[in-house]
Amino acid sequence: MATGIQNRSYLSATALAVCICATGAAWADQATAPAENSGLEEIVVTARKASEPLQTTPVAVTALSEAGLTRNQVVEVIDLQHVTPDMAIGGAGTGPSSIVYLAIRGEAQNSPNSASDNAVGIYEDGVYIARPIIGNLGFLDVGQVEVLRGPQGTLFGRNTTGGALNIATNQPTDTFEGYFKAGYGNYDSKLGEAVVNLPLVSGTLDSRLAVRFDDHDAYFTNPLNSAYDPADLKHDWQARAQLKFTPSSVPLVIDWSFDYADERDTGTPTALVGFNSGSTVLGPMLPPLGVIVGFTGVNPASYFVNPFSQSNPNYRFSYGGVPTNADNPAANINVPMNQNRAVGISQNLDLDVGQVHVKSITAYRESDTSNAESLSGMPINYYAFFSQYTQHQFSQELQLSGKAGGFDWIGGAYYFQEGGTEYSASQAFGFLTPVFNQVFGVPIGPQPVNTDFSTFDSRSIAVFGQTNYHITDTVRATLGYRYTWDQRAIDQAGRDDIYGTNVCNVGITVGTALAAYPNSCQNPYSANFSYPAWTAGLDWEVLPDTFVYVKTDRASMAGGFNTRPVPPTVSPAFEPESNTDVELGLKSDMFDHHLRTNLALFHGWQNDVQRIVNTIVEVNGAPEVTQYQTNSGKTTTYGVEFEITAVPWSDMEITATGAYLHAAYVAGTFHELQELPNGTIVSVDRSNEPVPQAPEFTFSIGATQSVPLPIGKLSFHVDYDWIDKDVITQDTAAPQLPAAVQAEYAVQNALGILPAYGLLNARIALNLDQPNLEVAMWGRNLGNREYYTQQFDSYAGLGTAEDFQGNPRTFGVTFTYRFKE
Repeated sequence: MATGIQNRSYLSATALAVCICATGAAWADQATAPAENSGLEEIVVTARKASEPLQTTPVAVTALSEAGLTRNQVVEVIDLQHVTPDMAIGGAGTGPSSIVYLAIRGEAQNSPNSASDNAVGIYEDGVYIARPIIGNLGFLDVGQVEVLRGPQGTLFGRNTTGGALNIATNQPTDTFEGYFKAGYGNYDSKLGEAVVNLPLVSGTLDSRLAVRFDDHDAYFTNPLNSAYDPADLKHDWQARAQLKFTPSSVPLVIDWSFDYADERDTGTPTALVGFNSGSTVLGPMLPPLGVIVGFTGVNPASYFVNPFSQSNPNYRFSYGGVPTNADNPAANINVPMNQNRAVGISQNLDLDVGQVHVKSITAYRESDTSNAESLSGMPINYYAFFSQYTQHQFSQELQLSGKAGGFDWIGGAYYFQEGGTEYSASQAFGFLTPVFNQVFGVPIGPQPVNTDFSTFDSRSIAVFGQTNYHITDTVRATLGYRYTWDQRAIDQAGRDDIYGTNVCNVGITVGTALAAYPNSCQNPYSANFSYPAWTAGLDWEVLPDTFVYVKTDRASMAGGFNTRPVPPTVSPAFEPESNTDVELGLKSDMFDHHLRTNLALFHGWQNDVQRIVNTIVEVNGAPEVTQYQTNSGKTTTYGVEFEITAVPWSDMEITATGAYLHAAYVAGTFHELQELPNGTIVSVDRSNEPVPQAPEFTFSIGATQSVPLPIGKLSFHVDYDWIDKDVITQDTAAPQLPAAVQAEYAVQNALGILPAYGLLNARIALNLDQPNLEVAMWGRNLGNREYYTQQFDSYAGLGTAEDFQGNPRTFGVTFTYRFKE
């Protein structure tokens, strides 16, 4: 199978090369081309908190306009990986469908939660979206999306070790205009969207309202009960209301914005890819796991899905949702679902005071997100959970900018505060109760339901400054610095067997019952962190259309706390992670702006790398599944990225992106303390493991041909993107462990890799001049590729490994009517 994947890679690369060579003659003839054969338009970005042309911005940026988002069918954050080099985004997995596991250049946070952060900062109209739990934002009425690759800590702050995602929504204007959109597709998908821009007071006050609703039937089938068919989108509401105040007497602009999101579905599909039949996770006094499961009448082999194959009868099935009964007392953990509600309000103020520009960004946001899942991939009550996350945040940023002689400068201060809760309830091995009662004739009650509960709060303050000095008209130097102070606190109050003994599982009162100690189940932690960020660079406009730069940056991902139990050898807190890199870039427009080529080479050094560990811990003498965050030594990364856009002939545009990434731990820097069965603590070197979420190769290619018609325009678009195999879970067992355990870890590591995959998408659109109507037919994953977006691999712990399926082939038609005064 690997050979086939490699061959497809070489064929795709060859096709790209042939395409570029074939269009070379056309570019060479541009000097004699008709005047109407226009070239590429200039793109303006705000990657450095000021508007400047993309081609003279010394940052590796992928910029997508509103039209580009529509053409490439980028409808939410997770879709950006299909058009951005060196970007990998994990799907829901054990988290809610609103979560994103963002990774750029191998910089990732593979389990962001309420007290740990993303490696890629998400900003919408300058407002930082703190929780990755709600990071999969839908692009409603968005004017431009910029993906900034590489550390962005100076101007964007903490949690940008991999980069930043800068989303700019369309702002109100003084013109009455808008559009109405309706769509229908397979799986009974329905879409309704409307945007209205309404001037209220001529030249002074304008408003804009955008709203969208969509739903669809289940993408997968649950043979147990159609009520549990997963990925059935019940509703997805998004809305935004904006006001823009521009008084004529003062150089002032104030934008007020309110946004709302409400989404619910029937859970994330799960495929069983591994089952450890010889596991003794149930204890040495019981038969192996496979024997016990066999007494339920379930044969795990009947539900296997081979992730490295494209012919899996079980791929379209997902087993979950065990009805509540006497053996399963917690109703909410037995009904798979994803739910997210989020609201936000913000004010952006721009004021000119003499030669100084003042910008203030004030925002408040809150969210309530939950999900439930059954992690067996089999029709038995094996392991199920329910989690809920609440969060609220307030942020204030003040920027001052201006020019002084040869200097362009910007500086300011940032304040951020948040708080919230994280709760989960879980039941492991619920199938044991009927096995003991009905097969062995040994009466036992339901398996315990355990809970983890944490309240958290944090505060962050930063000051920053950056300047560009124009050495000559074409040579410029950049220098910037930022310093951040963080305060974080968490209080854990988890309990075991909440329907039985109901004992505390954290802190100094571990094992005490609720009745005896009604308020003492607490485990508070607090910590302070501080760290710098900087940038320094030199850029040169060699020719009017050729630009080169070299720079170095540093950014940090904030330290935090684990919200779930950790082994006794692991600290509940983890330190900030830092990334320092050097980047060399070349940007050029050639052949009268008919060929745009952007190239970036980089080398990065990461310290105190934050990584997640999936394991089993002993709590109150019983095994409990947990995930925890820990610092994992040092890594190095280097690679190359390119983006090409070409207009080889009239009304044709070809795009291509690609990246090569090398990521590895520094030898001897990643050690983990592990506890052997006899209680001995040993140090295990894990430096030879591959770095997670760092696919070696990524690429995409797309083409759009427009055909002018007497009644309007007809356009054809097709694109293909490919993401290399992606390591998610890797663990090194202590050499002192028995050979059988070593073998379990070897299988777990083999299953901990998501296979490479490529997706083919297309869109055909007819745009009429009168009326201003677009009719578009679209298709995604046209090859109906079987692929996976995330996983939960606990083969050596819980005894199972599950992958979470990506969306199947979808297609449909949309109608968009635009109006303008």
